Amino acid sequence: MRSVVLGRNDDLLVRPMAVVLERAGFAVHVEHTVDAIEAAVRDEHPDLLLVDADLPDGSGVDLGHRLRLEGEVGLVVVAPGHTEEAIVAALELGADDVITQPHRLHALVARVRAVLRRCEVAQRRAALTHAVAGASALLPAGDRLGVGPVVLDRESHEVFVDGRQIALPLKQFDLLALLLERAGRVAARDLLLREVWGDGFLGDHKTLDAHITRLRNAIEVDPSHPRRIVTIRGLGYRYSLDDAATPIDLPA
Repeated sequence: MRSVVLGRNDDLLVRPMAVVLERAGFAVHVEHTVDAIEAAVRDEHPDLLLVDADLPDGSGVDLGHRLRLEGEVGLVVVAPGHTEEAIVAALELGADDVITQPHRLHALVARVRAVLRRCEVAQRRAALTHAVAGASALLPAGDRLGVGPVVLDRESHEVFVDGRQIALPLKQFDLLALLLERAGRVAARDLLLREVWGDGFLGDHKTLDAHITRLRNAIEVDPSHPRRIVTIRGLGYRYSLDDAATPIDLPA
């Protein structure tokens, strides 16, 4: 049985969430403070942490980020209202998903299941990447990024798709590198613009979207129905881990 630690500071809101998750087959542990949640995560080793952005004794986002660094656990943050700042902050600190209030309980179950599926794929990808790294002494660790058949080599500035080398302009190369680094997680539009174009960039999101379109044309099997670089409406883009189980054909 998959388990969830539910960390919320409002009893009126937490009980319906716990009930609907339990009916969906999850074991649910309810806690209300940062200290109690942290203890529950370490004692119960849950599959997922569903936590309020703000808790009575601290930040649920910071707690989730810290626990993610210590071990494999899915992280869903409940953000107050629909403030873009709260959503982006949670995503940049590593949340797998952000739920705003009010939310639909049955949609919550679907999103929890989706995060758990992505976490499982990420774990398989990590095992695959480890195996590939052990089999290849071509480059120092960290110079090569890859998800399935898409491989990016920072040192040689090369990109391979299905073993075939493709040419990418600098901005698209940097975008792909950033998306691969965050594979399975949402990369907010503002984050991509800041990291690739710099803080002084005076353009808008249309510039980013145009480069994403060109990047899709280069690496997607069907650019009109992208499966690798997925749009997360209203937030940004996520590099999908669906290809993670596909063996990486490393070029010689």
